[in-house]
Amino acid sequence: MRVLSMVWIIVGHTMMMPTPLNGWDNPEDLIARWGARGAAWFQVVVGGEIAVDTFFFLSGFLIAYLGVRDLEKRAGSIPVGGMIAHRWLRITPAFAFALVVYSQIASRIGDGPFFVRYQRSVFRRCDKLWWSELLYLHNFIPFDSDDVCMGWSWYLGNDFIFYLFSPLVLLLHHHRRRVMWAAIALTSIASCALTFWLVVHYGAGMYIFGESYVKYSYYAYSKPYCRVPAYLVGMAFGFVNESWASDPSKVPDFSRSQGASFLAAAFVALLACVFAPLSDYRDPESWPPWANGAFLSLVRPTWAAALGVLTTSCALGFTPTLNAFLAAPAWTPFARLTFGAYLFHPVAIKWFAGTATSTYHFSIHHVLSDAAFNAVCAFACAAVTWLVVERPTMSATSGLTSRRRAGA
Repeated sequence: MRVLSMVWIIVGHTMMMPTPLNGWDNPEDLIARWGARGAAWFQVVVGGEIAVDTFFFLSGFLIAYLGVRDLEKRAGSIPVGGMIAHRWLRITPAFAFALVVYSQIASRIGDGPFFVRYQRSVFRRCDKLWWSELLYLHNFIPFDSDDVCMGWSWYLGNDFIFYLFSPLVLLLHHHRRRVMWAAIALTSIASCALTFWLVVHYGAGMYIFGESYVKYSYYAYSKPYCRVPAYLVGMAFGFVNESWASDPSKVPDFSRSQGASFLAAAFVALLACVFAPLSDYRDPESWPPWANGAFLSLVRPTWAAALGVLTTSCALGFTPTLNAFLAAPAWTPFARLTFGAYLFHPVAIKWFAGTATSTYHFSIHHVLSDAAFNAVCAFACAAVTWLVVERPTMSATSGLTSRRRAGA
């Protein structure tokens, strides 16, 4: 699931990220009334942004599932400071390495008619507030995501903030379970309500080529208070699955028809999350504010909930074919590289666009072929990063954790 989501993100970014640098020589084939924007397949391309919510779901799911078991071993206590420090030390070296490569190395290697524009886009964003990214404050400092050095790293800022609050959720689950469920529900509802208000109040929308999407990106898209529901839904499913795995007697006795109904609903929800905006693309920015608000506030928790149903069905053995596919050992090495691939795929995309000798030509064939090449480059960079940075960091932090536990 993680690898497929990463590839989907690369496809979407391959189409969108080069646009400000070297653009397309046939933009009418993309944004004209008869262009690609009105095609159903185009929703699959731009819909890749929701794949990030798959990462949020998985993070929340794993924190809850594994955290409950670790908490039981520790008799209901959590070394919060050590937990947060371990997380920061685990991900920041690779993040800093990618930041240096992007802002100080790649931006100084190359030439071409678009290279100065590429350099200016990097230096404008990276020369002043690069430090906020290493402190995971860059979704607030600067507030405008367009001023962030590695703009795509907004996901890491959100994920780190969510991780900061996960010990509290785990402790509530251990000591005050009803309070925890109420807190998850109320926080999710409040987040959705705030997103709805921001979208309606500022006239934001989902049409990615319109001014309404610029407003959505500024006020809501990357903000943790708008993105937390997918993470909380993941935690909820993690708690439920851990409970059922620990005590199979708690598993409801689903009939075959009930299981099929849940799965069908999950697949319909996933398809709706991707294809529902099609009418707004065929008639750009035609949706009323309340429709944009409803969709943009509910699409992410809906996506996460549908993934939760599929994950649970795999865990319970209801979908052996799907489980065998997603759990195939062939995915394992690539899954370990998805963090590095997420960091480096825009570095590759932007560098290739900045060093291009002419504008790109838009077609689905060019996008997919370029995306495949970008994916290879991203995973290759991720492999180097894993060997040079991530693996040594993992060994060092594991050693510190072992010594701390031994001392305790």
